[in-house]
Amino acid sequence: MAKENVMKTIKNTKVNRNYQFEVSAINEVLNSSHERIEAMINAFVYGYVKGQRALKTEQKRKAAM
Repeated sequence: MAKENVMKTIKNTKVNRNYQFEVSAINEVLNSSHERIEAMINAFVYGYVKGQRALKTEQKRKAAM
């Protein structure tokens, strides 16, 4: 598999405003994490959970149609 350019991918990705990380959540992650890597992992997990919730909501909305 080809190596992915992580920062290029991030810079080229447009995020819907409804899914952006709020400053208060960023501060909470930073203040609750002891190291940078822990903060990165915590932020990823939080984003993953938010994405799963959004997917579940979208699926319910489509099923109700």
